[in-house]
Amino acid sequence: MRKGDRVLLSKAARGCKDSLRQMYETHKDHLLTLARSLTGDRSAAEDIVHDVFVAFARSLPGLRVNRESMPS
Repeated sequence: MRKGDRVLLSKAARGCKDSLRQMYETHKDHLLTLARSLTGDRSAAEDIVHDVFVAFARSLPGLRVNRESMPS
């Protein structure tokens, strides 16, 4: 994980919605490419990526971020 991602994750875990948006913007294209290659369907891939980010956002309040748990 890149240092910038660590910072965004930490901020998002503390409730910073802009950090969550930045993470989405940074990673959505890669995730869409992966989901589309797995499903063969652009619409399904978009739904999957959306659902993943919604689940991720919902999990943030309970997320504890520390350096020991994050790979370099």
